[in-house]
Amino acid sequence: SSLYWTSWFRWLGFTVVGLLAGLVVFFIIGATVGETLDAEFPEFVFGMVLGTIFGAAFGVAHWLFLRRYLSGIAIWIPATIIAFALAAAVVFGLLNSSDAASLPLRLLHATVVGLSLGTAQWLVLRPRLSNPAYAWVLFSIGAWIIGELAGIALQNLQLQEPLPLMAIFLVGASLSGLGMIWLLRQASPHYSLSLIHI
Repeated sequence: SSLYWTSWFRWLGFTVVGLLAGLVVFFIIGATVGETLDAEFPEFVFGMVLGTIFGAAFGVAHWLFLRRYLSGIAIWIPATIIAFALAAAVVFGLLNSSDAASLPLRLLHATVVGLSLGTAQWLVLRPRLSNPAYAWVLFSIGAWIIGELAGIALQNLQLQEPLPLMAIFLVGASLSGLGMIWLLRQASPHYSLSLIHI
């Protein structure tokens, strides 16, 4: 319905703002201590920094959406930060290789991110939704796999970083919102009516 898409565009708007805020912080850190991170620390540390920055950015952005519908949802923010930081540490520290451009490895990266975020956020959603919130894990994995494919497509067009990485983040974080809105509507028959007042 049009109200469903209206709500998703709100999620998308918060996602874009979160992405831009994360980019600003990421570039500031890169300009100030980026060389030190590259030279003196293992790659998983870079992953943790990256994951913490964008975990905070997306965590706050999506909390701003969710707080209208779910009580006590502020814990979504630390759950997202921790999950994103751990996933990025695994991706950069354990799943990087000389064959980093291979499709199976890239899809494994996306699965790790989607599974980590989905599981941590499911633990937050589980006591607050009456329907099976575990579906969120599947939505999260699917969204981040599609995001990874978007990043691969931009790389195939010879676009340079950080554009492919930002495409992964934007598509993954945005598409997951479709699943969230579905979960909210399943949980509350009044949800579709509440959208009128957004």
